[in-house]
Amino acid sequence: MANNSQSFQSGPIHNTALQYNDPYFISSHDNSNAQLGHVIFTGNNYVNWHRSVTNALGAKNKLGFTNGSIVRPSDDSEDLQQWIRNDYMVCSWLINSIDKSIAESLMFVASAHELWSEIAERYGHSTAPQLYELHKNLMSVKQNDDSIAQYYNNLKKVWDQLHVLDPLPICTCGILLKCSCGFLKKIVE
Repeated sequence: MANNSQSFQSGPIHNTALQYNDPYFISSHDNSNAQLGHVIFTGNNYVNWHRSVTNALGAKNKLGFTNGSIVRPSDDSEDLQQWIRNDYMVCSWLINSIDKSIAESLMFVASAHELWSEIAERYGHSTAPQLYELHKNLMSVKQNDDSIAQYYNNLKKVWDQLHVLDPLPICTCGILLKCSCGFLKKIVE
């Protein structure tokens, strides 16, 4: 990627838009002490934390550092220092979004991609106890004195977590693409 050294304040507006699209762009509001999203990862809330952090990184155009699509340039590349700076920034944001008791065990992971992968490996797999707990939570949700909207929100939160940990099977043969009766829509509902 070319080095965009133009000042944020100077130049035509279209240059500013290009800077925002550059994954190496760091705004003056970004700092390494910031927390990503509104959810602190505690070890028990991987699904919610993952979603919150993914949204925040997507908004900052930094998802490529965690999913590995923005790879470290070669040692002789002029982009290497920008990549390193951004990778450190993303690592800092991730660590600041994790409870200190967990973050300490992740401090020495080498890159944002490795950190993301390590967290997913440790906490991102659905297990029978997690699914059992979610099904148990689903069965225990009651309206009580809650409004219909709050009751629905409580149900939807558990449904969404179940959907992430235990998604519906996906048709790989393509036959459902030709379906005209709405079968797939009914299953999803």
